[in-house]
Amino acid sequence: MPVRDAVLVGSWEPGSSEWVEARRGGLGGSEVASVVGLSPWRSRWRLWQEKAGNLDPDRTDSTRLRMGRFLEAAVVAEAEHRGLRMRRTGMWRNIERPWQLAEPDRLLVATRRGMTPTGVFEAKTVDPGVAWQWGPDGAGEDGIPPHYLVQVRWYLTCLGLDRGVLGALVGFGDYRQYEVGRDRQDEEWL
Repeated sequence: MPVRDAVLVGSWEPGSSEWVEARRGGLGGSEVASVVGLSPWRSRWRLWQEKAGNLDPDRTDSTRLRMGRFLEAAVVAEAEHRGLRMRRTGMWRNIERPWQLAEPDRLLVATRRGMTPTGVFEAKTVDPGVAWQWGPDGAGEDGIPPHYLVQVRWYLTCLGLDRGVLGALVGFGDYRQYEVGRDRQDEEWL
């Protein structure tokens, strides 16, 4: 599947030693929120120490994280039910900025058999206790918590794509979908 601004690095199970090694030399979308001070889970210092090899990356595989991975298929299925077409993907490295990595959950395509990516899709499962952080279905970028918005924007700039969609399953049965576009000012900030 060709992408304009990036090359495919590979596809590994998150948390595997190969995946950790591939990410060590770059900055991925789930890490960029730490760099800009928006991550609720990891500080800039912790990320820097992990990248420098001074601390082992946190490979905690909690029930909550496993459930999120399992439920990704449900989020993707609902997005496809709403008309999105997508393909599985792997880890990408930007051609001009080889330290910039992207590993979206899916790449959007125009047709069922389409191979040329038209955007990225990111799937999230949301604990009902933090549902207040999310806007209503269709709210657009304003409905997404900032740490997830920068993740999608990072993927768009890394891959050279203009459209992102974030699907979120809030609790059980509350699916919300948000459109994200490129924002040059955010990209320069990131």
